[in-house]
Amino acid sequence: MPPERSKRPLIIGAVAIGAVVLVGGGVMVASVLGGGSGKTAAATTPSGNAAPQGSGAPTNATSPTAKPTATGPLGAKLKNRASDPSPLTLAEVFKHHRFGRYVMAAQRRDGNCAKVVHGAKFAAALKSGGCNQMLRATFATTDGKLIGSIGVANLKTDSAARKVQAAAGGKDAWLLPLPGSGTTKKIGKGSALGTAEARGHYVLLSWVQRPDGKDMTAGQRGTVSTFVSQVLLGSNLTTALQYRGISGKPYGT
Repeated sequence: MPPERSKRPLIIGAVAIGAVVLVGGGVMVASVLGGGSGKTAAATTPSGNAAPQGSGAPTNATSPTAKPTATGPLGAKLKNRASDPSPLTLAEVFKHHRFGRYVMAAQRRDGNCAKVVHGAKFAAALKSGGCNQMLRATFATTDGKLIGSIGVANLKTDSAARKVQAAAGGKDAWLLPLPGSGTTKKIGKGSALGTAEARGHYVLLSWVQRPDGKDMTAGQRGTVSTFVSQVLLGSNLTTALQYRGISGKPYGT
């Protein structure tokens, strides 16, 4: 019997946090998507379906640099790919490999978005929305307690992104985490928490778990929310999208 969906999803700010509980050979995911649209999803553990190991390796800590300036209405250029035409790059959105207590273990860019997610409807939404790239990076906390993959999907329009966000709430939908070095070698097996959030014509996704795959407890939800928000900010992903939303150009140009 498949696990029942959770009736108590958790929303923290604009980021959706969903509990995943191991039940027999699978897991139950209860996720609430950002942007005010609550969704609940159930999924089975993607054991054996993990994405190929990335080649990214941790680098020395980067020093803060002056941010490029952009002028214009906040987020106006992020509504569609026509006003934000340049492809994302790993160097742009995952510019920082080491920040605070987080270290990057792998990174990868894929042109076929459907191949790096689980769930037929989720994959179909990415295809119909014109997703032409999925960038993922995996991070670990320096205390060895949490590991997680962050993904950003590039859709044609903000409308398509919202549809993908909704599809990410499907019972068998999740981002395939990216195995890397050290404690992240076995990411994708066991209990995890996941998020999905549309930002303009992009969708930000995550998969966060303990390195040993053991159950994530309700008390860890705040910790996971912090993991996601700090990685989005510390890696440069948040800043890069904000810059594009104002200028329509890649961060740093």
